[in-house]
This record gives sequence, C-alpha cells and structure tokens, in this order.
Amino acid sequence: MFPFSATSRTALRQLIIRVAVVSAVVAAFLITATLAYAASASNFKIGSATIAPGESVTIPITIDADQVGAFGFTVQYDASLVTPTDCTAPYGVCNVAFGPDTVRINGATISGINGDDALLGTITFQAGLIEGTSALALVEATFHLSDTEGNELETDFTNGQIIIEAEEVATGQGCPHSASANAAAHANPHSAHGNAKQSARDCD
Repeated sequence: MFPFSATSRTALRQLIIRVAVVSAVVAAFLITATLAYAASASNFKIGSATIAPGESVTIPITIDADQVGAFGFTVQYDASLVTPTDCTAPYGVCNVAFGPDTVRINGATISGINGDDALLGTITFQAGLIEGTSALALVEATFHLSDTEGNELETDFTNGQIIIEAEEVATGQGCPHSASANAAAHANPHSAHGNAKQSARDCD
C-alpha cells in the first residue's frame, strides 16, 4: 500500500469537509420541509341555528385541517328541547343514540382531511313545541384528533346552539295576532306570546 502524499491528504480532507457540509445542508432542508408541512388543526366548530317549534335543522361540524387523519367527538344537547333524528359521517360512523343526550361521530382517512371548514359530520335535530335554547356542546373528555401518522393534534373549540323561537305574527303594536294563538299555548313567558309582554303592550 502506497502512502498518501501531503497533497493527497489535503485533498482528501477537503473532500470529507465538503461531503459533511452538503450532508448538513440536506439534513437541514429535510427538517425544514418536514416542519413546513407538519399536520395541524384549528377552529373545530359546531354550527348554530334558529328555528320555529316543531321544525328540523341540520347542524354541520367543521374544522380547519391540514392532514388530519382520525377523529372522534361527542356532542351534548338539551333533550328537553330537541331530538336528534339523523347524522352523517363522511369519514366514518355516527350514532344519534350514543347516550340519552349525546351524539357520537368517529372518522379516519389515510389520505388526510384538508382545507378550511372541512366537514367532519352533520347532526339533524327536531325541535319540540317549547321555545328555548339548546346548547350543542363538545364533550372534551371524549375528544380525539390525530394526523395521518397517528400523532395527537390540538385545536380550539367553538360550541353551537339551537334557538327555538316561534315565528311571531304581530300587530303594529307588537301584539300577537289571533292567527298565532295556537303558539301561545306553548309560549315562553318572556316571548311576545307571554302574558307579561302582552300586558306591557296593552294587548287584548
């Protein structure tokens, strides 16, 4: 084996340094690229609506997503005011009878969920005959969200509500017309059909 000359040793050291520098640059690039395309999620939102007694409404549940791979959540409602009649789960399954006052939606996809206001599911509610407001609240203890690699994701939440309010047919003074008398039988005392409001407006 022939010994390296001084010139050869210098050239070899320079080559090793260049390879090390290139490797470091490539590694930094890959790390930066990975961070730049890291999965994320925000603005998990349960929709809201205002409907008349007896009407139905479909509430969307959405999220701003980047490579969300799996999720599971439970929505709690006021069973004395509304009843869930149907649900949809584009990425999985849903159950309107998950509990006495809860609906559950689960989903997963290997391709990832992306985009603002990405739809995770819907719940259709039927209102009863009583006016009031049913909160639609996320049960945080049962919430799960992860990316396509199975890593847990965090997000902020916005709960929803369903306001049940009679469509009032009023006179010029704000008094309910006789055509809406049937609604008075189920009126909220604070609504336009309630005795207090009618007395204050000198309604007959």
